Amino acid sequence: AAGGAWTLISTTTISNDATIDLSLDNATYSSYMVFLEDILPASDQVDMWMRFSTDGGSTFIATGYAHMNWGSDATGSIEYNKSESDSSIEMNPSSTANDHLSNAANETYSGVVFIHNPGSASPTHANCQYSFENANGNYMFGSGGGWHSTAQDTDAIQFMTSSGNLTSGTIKLMGLKS
Repeated sequence: AAGGAWTLISTTTISNDATIDLSLDNATYSSYMVFLEDILPASDQVDMWMRFSTDGGSTFIATGYAHMNWGSDATGSIEYNKSESDSSIEMNPSSTANDHLSNAANETYSGVVFIHNPGSASPTHANCQYSFENANGNYMFGSGGGWHSTAQDTDAIQFMTSSGNLTSGTIKLMGLKS
């Protein structure tokens, strides 16, 4: 595709994985969009996390993230969370115990993540929108964002939950041609 076109780079089917690691080709793509489809965690009451790598995915940075999320559930309850110094970018509100992801069948997490110019050698920013049924069985919708505070060339991303494996789902990585 010509410059400015979104291109499907990869599709990953989750099958009881601790993490899903995706390589970024910053020479070809300037920004990325990641579709998280019907993600089911193995453990109940967990959070969806994202981390960055600067060494092609050999290791993932586990300090120095800032993030904020807000969301509302079907009862009208507004929830949020934020951190200025965390081990990952959290991608769901978790201000109360019931705002975490459920591992019940058909209570899956879906969303889209945008990663902005990760090859620019500046702090890497990401924002997301998501929906899921929380551990109370209530539908939640929310959005959030985060960044890693160090100027860096991010060349891989990782998705995981705060505890346990990812049981099932699909992750699609798309790139915006430079």
